[in-house]
Amino acid sequence: MISSISSWAEQIIIAVIIATILEMILPKGNSKKYIKTVIGIYILYTIISPIITYISRRRA
Repeated sequence: MISSISSWAEQIIIAVIIATILEMILPKGNSKKYIKTVIGIYILYTIISPIITYISRRRA
């Protein structure tokens, strides 16, 4: 249990670091807001995916 939580936290940290680096590299302009939206969805997916997996396993 602890190792899975540790792995989950590690994935979140890596996703945030990648998102931060990408936002630093992005050029200014109209496409920046769309790319930031995609990055936000990726981080949200990283946070929620273990919860969805846990719920789906529990139902089965």
